[in-house]
Amino acid sequence: MTKDLKVLLIASAVSATLAACGGGGSSSTTAATTPASSSTTPTPTPNPSSGTVPAPNAAATTVLDSSQTEANKLSTEATDGLSAAQSAAAGTGVKGPLGVEIGSLPTGISSSISCSLFGSGGSGSISYDIPTTGIAAGTVLTYTYNQCNINGLATYNGTFSLTYNRYVSPSDFSYTSKYTNFTVNGNGFTNQAINGSSTCDFSKGAMSCYYSDGTRGWSSNLTYSNGTVNGSYAVNYGTGTIQVKYTNFNATSGSCEITGANGSKAVITRTSAKQFTVSITGANGNSTSYTVNT
Repeated sequence: MTKDLKVLLIASAVSATLAACGGGGSSSTTAATTPASSSTTPTPTPNPSSGTVPAPNAAATTVLDSSQTEANKLSTEATDGLSAAQSAAAGTGVKGPLGVEIGSLPTGISSSISCSLFGSGGSGSISYDIPTTGIAAGTVLTYTYNQCNINGLATYNGTFSLTYNRYVSPSDFSYTSKYTNFTVNGNGFTNQAINGSSTCDFSKGAMSCYYSDGTRGWSSNLTYSNGTVNGSYAVNYGTGTIQVKYTNFNATSGSCEITGANGSKAVITRTSAKQFTVSITGANGNSTSYTVNT
């Protein structure tokens, strides 16, 4: 393994660990941040491994109806999303030991790197393969975390395969990672299983990623701490898609804003464990408030 490969592996793995574990002393679990401004962040390539799961920035196409039935359904979606948020927060933080210059590395590499190289207190290893054919669209790389503890914080186990959806150059590519028997233990997680997939796009010096749990496409702004979720996702709803955004939403309080098509939207305020107030604005601009008891 070359020195350049070690540098790439270390740099990317350290940033991934900080993201997955909340980073810098924070108690929350936060997805990886990207260095780009909103004007340069590329749109992620749709995730082929997740079927019809929409990317988090997909435009809403379902018009929300102003009715008690719709209020009930939207409240259910809000609570279902909350149930999925902890695993999604763990998933958004996991990134492979992949540097943006991997396309220029020697092919046919099969090796491993010690996780102690990522920081003090680390142990275990990560094994990986780079195929003899080099990197191109359709190339699959495999990484296996073997009791990999980084900085004495979380321990990672399991395998994920990384498939390139597009590869133009080492600075212009996209890929999808799928996780197999992958768990995170420590720093707020107890053998948290990650079973979804992540899609990342690197272009013009900016990396943009999102996580799919098979139902929802979660944005990298997702955080989950002590049962409270902040952040957003897109999901199939009705005959199209909607966007869901949480603000301090948990089992008894907080709010959730749901955006539909043609200006329709809903604001869900959780007033107790079993009650919500749902204000729905229809495509006609009129707003009506409903009470939902579960």
